[in-house]
Amino acid sequence: MIKHYIFDSDGTLADSMPYLGQAVKTYLDEQSISYGDDLIEKTMPLRLYGIAKYFIERYGAKATADEIYEWFLKKLCPEYDEKIPSKPHALAFIAKFRSDGATCDMLTASPHSIIDKCAERNGLKAVLSHCWTVEDFGNLKKNGTQIYFEVARRLGANPEECALLDDNIEALSAAKNAGFAAIGVYDEFSKNSEEKIRAFADKYIYDFAELI
Repeated sequence: MIKHYIFDSDGTLADSMPYLGQAVKTYLDEQSISYGDDLIEKTMPLRLYGIAKYFIERYGAKATADEIYEWFLKKLCPEYDEKIPSKPHALAFIAKFRSDGATCDMLTASPHSIIDKCAERNGLKAVLSHCWTVEDFGNLKKNGTQIYFEVARRLGANPEECALLDDNIEALSAAKNAGFAAIGVYDEFSKNSEEKIRAFADKYIYDFAELI
């Protein structure tokens, strides 16, 4: 029985991927670096620091990964602070499962510096027990199993009592390997992974209303 629901933020609770996609294009445009039609498909699964490293390795960007990462944070902070909405019915889903006695927490690869105000503005902080980022776990990766074992430990739970809801195939696969239930969440920017996610996930949803 699932007693603990763990939510990703970007592309799952937060409808932020269009803003991330635009930032990716803007950085390369400002550096006069040309890119192909597959830019978004290649970069969105990497998250911000991974994208920074990809820009250097793939496009020869003349900056360090830290410098590119800081550019992303500066560019995106106003978007997270003021514009990015939550996904439809996310709050209603969380409210329902909390009323049934389950805990609901967030675990994201995005840093507190951009995610916290967004979660608060959208009412998520008020209904989530924890708004964790990988920073709270010594920067363990979401595509590795160790962070999910640690999440379960902090919740005082067995992994099989936990479920991860995420749009990212690597995070879902790692959580599944750690013993979590895996619930895939549709996002336009990860739609090409849908069939692969469905092959191992316990459930796949297009909208949180399906779980209410």
